[in-house]
Amino acid sequence: MESTTSPDNVWSIVDAVIVINLDTRPDRWEYFQKLNAGKVPPEKLHRLSAVNGRELPSYGKAPWFTTRTGERARIWGGVGGCILSHRNALRMVVEKGWRNALIVEDDVSLPETREQWVELVDALRRMRGAWFLYLGYGNSRPYARHLGGRLWRSEGVLGTFAYMVSREACASVLPHLPSDDDLWRWVSRYRAIDTWYADYMPYVTQVRVHVLNPTIVEHQDVGSDIATGSCDASTFLSACPPRPRASLGGFLHLITHPFRRLKVRLNSLRTLRRATKGGLPGYRRR
Repeated sequence: MESTTSPDNVWSIVDAVIVINLDTRPDRWEYFQKLNAGKVPPEKLHRLSAVNGRELPSYGKAPWFTTRTGERARIWGGVGGCILSHRNALRMVVEKGWRNALIVEDDVSLPETREQWVELVDALRRMRGAWFLYLGYGNSRPYARHLGGRLWRSEGVLGTFAYMVSREACASVLPHLPSDDDLWRWVSRYRAIDTWYADYMPYVTQVRVHVLNPTIVEHQDVGSDIATGSCDASTFLSACPPRPRASLGGFLHLITHPFRRLKVRLNSLRTLRRATKGGLPGYRRR
């Protein structure tokens, strides 16, 4: 089946679409294909087996899981699986030698109109080197510089349900993500993959972060099997444009940057120390 929605020049630029999906949820893979029928050429579409963190040998074991963790251990297991799944997606881009890829979770509706795909092409033509391009993101409004059209150059944002990455970005990020053996220590310090992308990636790698707004994908309200177990799609709509850097708020944000970075680092060390002594706590969403 050829793509009937996106223009041909999209697929001369986008090398692959990676869909993260659990082996135990073929229904969601079928749902994704039905929802996005005709949008992606079949040779560009790649299903990646998601990691179920609750099936890892280290899951539920001390010192990271204790009575303090309680029934929230299940959610931490999902968070851990999500981290490893996205790590494997980035690794796949490098190993396949793709120039770039669109990484999505299996509850995403891809762009519906040719105009949206054309806008994606226009944005990608401006990308160089190591970059992330979020096609959708959470309702935490970042400060950003408008580059024209839908494209903004941003600081870190929340959301891993749909983002484009270059091979150079994958190679830059992978050394900072955990191995299977070091997963729970990493979780104890950095929490989820989207919080690390938002709070650390722009500052410890050479990756440049961009977002499209209004967004061109929709995050369906069908819940998550590998993360927190639930989501509210309304928090991922396009009604939250970035805040301009060239504003009074942007100036104040800039001058308080060192203090906010210090707070992030101190908090991560504190949560690691607490988890090392007493295990992962009850999970609190950011």
